[in-house]
Amino acid sequence: NDGNAISGNSFTQDIARKWRRRKLRDLLSDLVLQTNNNTMCDTNRWGAILTAHHGDDSDETILLKLLRGTHLSNLRGMEARSEKFDLATDSSSSSSTCVGYFAKPMLQLRKNDITKFLESNALEWREDESNATNKYKRNKVRNE
Repeated sequence: NDGNAISGNSFTQDIARKWRRRKLRDLLSDLVLQTNNNTMCDTNRWGAILTAHHGDDSDETILLKLLRGTHLSNLRGMEARSEKFDLATDSSSSSSTCVGYFAKPMLQLRKNDITKFLESNALEWREDESNATNKYKRNKVRNE
């Protein structure tokens, strides 16, 4: 496996998550570095990938950590922002002038509040169909 594809024999949620994050980082890098047809990090630039994780997701993270026996010092939910990553080299660097972040701006909201907002504005909630199965531990915790 060259890391660019997901093999059906070795598929895991972790592999899929890493693949998605790598592809999103590549896309963000292209967007930030291609601004004004400049592919170099000669000025301070940054970008963010926003995800729709909400407070219920963060609570699930805490519960899953409890079930795994995580030490109390590591018992916390999702972070609102990731550590920065270098957009030029795809590695963390404190000296880079072109950095990216993963951010979760909806962590303070409950799923119920989001669905009510969508409904009141005639918008549709979209749910990944895999969330309905208990194949993965997170889904089992969520669904039971």
